[in-house]
Amino acid sequence: MQKENSLKKIYDDSWNNMSSFIADMNNVITGLNDLNNGYLGYQNRYQLSNTGKDKLDTSEKAYWDAKISYDATVTLYKSLSRSSSNEDIDKLLNEALNTAKIISNGVKLEQASFDYTSNFLDQSTSSTVKSNQANLTLWTNTTNGYVNSILSNLNTNTETAQSLKDALSPADELDIRGAELNVETKQNALNDCYIRAPFDGIVATLTAKIGQTASGSVGTLIAKQKIVKIALNEVDIAKIKLGQKATLTFDAIDGLTITGSVDGIDSVGTVSSGVVTYNVTISLDVDDARVKPGMSVSASIMTNTAQDVLTVPSSAIKTQNGISYVEVFSTTLAPAAAGVQGSVSLTPPNKVEVTVGLVDDTNSEILSGLKIGDIIVTKTITATAAKATTAPSILGAVGGNRTGGGGGGGNAIRAIRAD
Repeated sequence: MQKENSLKKIYDDSWNNMSSFIADMNNVITGLNDLNNGYLGYQNRYQLSNTGKDKLDTSEKAYWDAKISYDATVTLYKSLSRSSSNEDIDKLLNEALNTAKIISNGVKLEQASFDYTSNFLDQSTSSTVKSNQANLTLWTNTTNGYVNSILSNLNTNTETAQSLKDALSPADELDIRGAELNVETKQNALNDCYIRAPFDGIVATLTAKIGQTASGSVGTLIAKQKIVKIALNEVDIAKIKLGQKATLTFDAIDGLTITGSVDGIDSVGTVSSGVVTYNVTISLDVDDARVKPGMSVSASIMTNTAQDVLTVPSSAIKTQNGISYVEVFSTTLAPAAAGVQGSVSLTPPNKVEVTVGLVDDTNSEILSGLKIGDIIVTKTITATAAKATTAPSILGAVGGNRTGGGGGGGNAIRAIRAD
């Protein structure tokens, strides 16, 4: 309704402009006629050169063109009214615009004839010449003003009518998407007016002041539920998901182990010295008063689990030409000597292809190829070897420690049973 009322007002303004145009152009046409019959009439005409007479003929013809066009516009104006259709008023505006241009051209040619005549007769300083000159200037400004105002009327009418048509037309997909983006932009701007903590807690300190632009830290918040933040590399982060269980230990608190779950993962990593890390937030399942902010913590996140499965030490699995296999004895071995892990065999084992499932830092799940009770080789001892230890990563699936071996000599092979 608002756009419809706006369109009606615009066409009312156009009609008012036409009423003023008819009256003002009548004054211009009458003035040009008086000038042609007066100062540019027969009395001065016979004194001019042929060039001057040609100018008067040209300007007089332009006057009659303007008069004819004006009379046609007046006739059309009188056939209409303020309540006429928008299409009819637009037709009148176009007719009036063309008439204004023709009259403007007639005034310009009349000005040229007047200037030539007054200069030729050396009358440029007479009061009559100055009065006519003032009229010509006024007519020039008036006609040029109507050319601009009528053109503005037409453009405004067209744009407003199209706007109303678009408003009444059903919204298409682009309109809907544009509106959604507009709402989203405004919502983001509104959100920027607030500072929100990533978790519930109690405000301990507040350094921000009203009216300041917030940047960096604005205060300290003590969380109701204690959380742990750790940094993972780009390889490990791909395995982390929200809700995964974690086990945490604290360097400063001996014997304390607390479980928790992943409740936050950074979408954008932090680059330091060419290494990309991602922050992971772990919420603790229980609150322990001994845990303080800023303490060092080690976390083991369970990325996957498998129950009642066959596992072997990862050291027992070997790969050749892309195929995984385990060395298996086909005969029973003698019991291990006291204080020695595994057994000694002088018979070489067989290579059995296996399919590997879940893998952690120490053990691997065997999906096929072995069965419980198979005797497998975890290490071949050809000389005295020291026990090897590997620092585990924080990721764990099955758990357990890598089986090591030590002692012995010669070409003996030590083996253990598959779990």
